[in-house]
Amino acid sequence: KLMNTIVTRLFFFSTALFLTPIPLRLQAKLLGNIAVFFYCFNSYYRRICRINISRCFPQKSEQEIERLCKKIFYSMGVGIAEALSTWQMSNERFNRIKVYPHGIENLELLQAKNKGVIIYTSHFSSIELIGRKMFGLCGAKVMYKKYSNSTFDQYVLRRRERYVDCIEKSNIKKTLSSLKKGATLAYLPDQNVPDRNRSSFIFESFFDIPCAISCGVKRLPEIPGALPIFCYYYR
Repeated sequence: KLMNTIVTRLFFFSTALFLTPIPLRLQAKLLGNIAVFFYCFNSYYRRICRINISRCFPQKSEQEIERLCKKIFYSMGVGIAEALSTWQMSNERFNRIKVYPHGIENLELLQAKNKGVIIYTSHFSSIELIGRKMFGLCGAKVMYKKYSNSTFDQYVLRRRERYVDCIEKSNIKKTLSSLKKGATLAYLPDQNVPDRNRSSFIFESFFDIPCAISCGVKRLPEIPGALPIFCYYYR
């Protein structure tokens, strides 16, 4: 455990030292290509990605699946660069990153009713950047899941809480209390969770494949006065 803590801290110290001064565009290209290299030489994750893509897109050829898998890993690498920038950049540098919101007036209309608002959104690879840009801007609290590595979890949580209030997803009491007090809550439901947790999940179709979705997707809007709204974002 001590070695794990030391390695994790060294990793983030090195990324902060060497990557932070580099413009985000160059960081994204560097880590995107490293992720593709990782895909080519890691058979375990390559196999997982290819199985998932082939099931979602059975009509695609082997060559098309291979190209799409590499694009996915490249996007994950870009997402890591965005996350590191989100956690480490000063406000002055971070504000130079452009985000173009559409329909935010719909959220403001709900917030004006002084009731709890639930923003439903997804786990896309730009979520850390969007979290600082948008959720912090609209005053939303964000539900999050703890990482298994406690050192990494504390590192990420400390940086997230500089711009947004975080609620651990198992803290139901704080979640309900916040909504009843009129807070705006960003909810990012996971899907297809491990078998041991599926008693609290429902199954819905995703690419015609049954996937386990948290019951919270259905239950949170049932809280008296809570108003749901959907948020979609893309790079």
